[in-house]
Amino acid sequence: MRVDHAVGAGEHHPLQAATPALDLDDIPDAVLVVDARRCIGDANASASALLGWEHGDLLGRSVDEVLANHGEIDGGHVRFLPSRAGVRARHRDGKVIPVEMWCCPHAHESTVVVLRRTSAPEPEHADDMLAQILHDLDSPLAKLVAEADSLDEREDVSEGVKVVVSRLVHGVESVDRLIKDLLDAVSLGASNLQLRRRPTELRSLVQRAVERTVAVADRARLHVQTPNAMILPVDESRIERVVANLLVNAFEHAPTGTTVLVRLDRVRENGCISVIDAGPRISARELTYVLERLGRTTRARARGGSGLRLYISKFIVEAHGGRLGVEPTQSGGASRFFVELPSN
Repeated sequence: MRVDHAVGAGEHHPLQAATPALDLDDIPDAVLVVDARRCIGDANASASALLGWEHGDLLGRSVDEVLANHGEIDGGHVRFLPSRAGVRARHRDGKVIPVEMWCCPHAHESTVVVLRRTSAPEPEHADDMLAQILHDLDSPLAKLVAEADSLDEREDVSEGVKVVVSRLVHGVESVDRLIKDLLDAVSLGASNLQLRRRPTELRSLVQRAVERTVAVADRARLHVQTPNAMILPVDESRIERVVANLLVNAFEHAPTGTTVLVRLDRVRENGCISVIDAGPRISARELTYVLERLGRTTRARARGGSGLRLYISKFIVEAHGGRLGVEPTQSGGASRFFVELPSN
């Protein structure tokens, strides 16, 4: 395995001191050669060790399966991203590894990507501090929602003002869901996610998620199928948030004017909530990592999504003994995200 390289003036990266052509395995850092289709065309032994894949298994794989938060790697110039920018390597077993990354243009519109593991420790009580900050934010947000709701119920307020208040409440509740997702992320890191289960009617839960999540202007695009009442023991607020996250995901990625379908079914003795959007379809390769930590599809990267919503939702559902999955539909370019929840 040999690679020729070009060095930008003033740039510093691991290939700078190398000879015009060298064996990739001579480089101690992990090296990937990524083609114009964002597929891995070559890799060295250090890359295999870092990512947990055999050399042959890496070839042809999308770089987005093994790297997260890396931005665009094919910018046509030498580029460096430190680990504090959020760059992460994704190991085959799901482990996420902080790395710093160099990108260097290569022949035939390909790019050489060099990854170096970083070991800067997190502050000892970072999670505790984050949790406290998020709790402090949660209280004023709840007060804002309560004040807005009381204003919406007043008879002396015009319909125009009520529409504006409704939009404000919608925005505040979106931030509130994000805060609760972050709090759950902290709990997951500490293996301390505690559920508050109680018998919950799922048809009403789905309807509340729709009302609190989908903007009034988008509701004409929404088709809800919840024919039968169904009661299951769940943590009501968390499962409602899971449904809300799937709805947000669908409306963010579905083409303008297309329909989003929400369906409640009984599968054997389990409850199943499905959210189906009209595309673009998630590729077979993206299906393997879209629900993992920092996993993002091509369409999510284009919008700057972090992948946090789906990752947290998956863990909430699994904590219930259920399953969150995604699959292409049989017709068209649609994708179906679904939540299966056990009856006991």
